[in-house]
Amino acid sequence: MWCTSWNHLAAAWIAPRLGLPTTWPHVPVHAGGVRFGHQNKLSPLYAWVARRPLAVLDDEFGGKDPTTAGQRTADGAPTLLHPVDPYNGLHRADIDTVLTWLRRLRTTPHQHRRTPISRTHGSRIPRQAGPCRSDKELTMDNTFDAADEPDVDRPPRLSVGDPELRKTRRLARECATCIFKPGNPMHLTPGRLQQMVSEARGDAGYIICHSTLPYAGSPIPPALCRGFADRYRTWQLQVMEHLWGFVDVEPPHPDTDPAPSPECLGDTDHA
Repeated sequence: MWCTSWNHLAAAWIAPRLGLPTTWPHVPVHAGGVRFGHQNKLSPLYAWVARRPLAVLDDEFGGKDPTTAGQRTADGAPTLLHPVDPYNGLHRADIDTVLTWLRRLRTTPHQHRRTPISRTHGSRIPRQAGPCRSDKELTMDNTFDAADEPDVDRPPRLSVGDPELRKTRRLARECATCIFKPGNPMHLTPGRLQQMVSEARGDAGYIICHSTLPYAGSPIPPALCRGFADRYRTWQLQVMEHLWGFVDVEPPHPDTDPAPSPECLGDTDHA
């Protein structure tokens, strides 16, 4: 989401120039800058995200802001304030700092209750899309938490992120039975492919290759379907490419490609 005194102009003017979506919501703020030791934008931002883990990247913080962030963390709302050099701008090292912090949250017990985003605040932030940024301001939710909101009755989405390379796994080419190959090798029912594509473009922004799913006994972890990635340049895939990049992995041997199954055909997150 945007948290900047540009307000709605951030999506209308900045986003197109950075190749970012123009539909992200913004936290309404009157002005930036420090007043009485506090960055003016943080108060409305804290109210917006409630008790969810939060990392804020900005080029200006007040002297009292670290104390407030520490109090939020102690109260069960993990908060990280990371300063960005206003002259050099946002760099990969800044992103890595936040990702390291997020990984520690997942491995270190901490008491906090994730509060779902109010639907009056706009669309729910996609979990796998990665951080949203302006030219020098960026706010990140716990995007590496693969589970959806706890009030949604669905299994956790499989991760396509490589924890060591810090890149997104993508097949180097279409697998032997890719759903996009001519002849319908997966024997999808009429209209099923179109439905899967529509749901993927409106939700996660990608499809996981069926041959890399756990039930298939794949020798490689889940990876993006190359057929989908080559045909649909969703904004989620663009953000992955800009912030992390892709690592291409070879598809499993054709002999290991699975036959169609209800599990494969019934989950819109992958094919």
